Amino acid sequence: MERLSFDLECRTAPPAPAAPGPPLPVVVGVVGSGNLEVLVEAGARPGRCLVEVTTSARGFGDTWRAVVEDFV
Repeated sequence: MERLSFDLECRTAPPAPAAPGPPLPVVVGVVGSGNLEVLVEAGARPGRCLVEVTTSARGFGDTWRAVVEDFV
């Protein structure tokens, strides 16, 4: 397994403050093949986006970075 971590600056204004209490993780999407699961949760650093990827396909760090930067 390869674990990748990307800490990026958000290009848009941060969202409005959430309701009090801990953020709840939410499954956002699963691709048709069932091989990708996305979990999004609020972070403690406004204006930053931390993306962590765990994959069995090694050597695709540059590709993942490009995809994540486009998404963010």
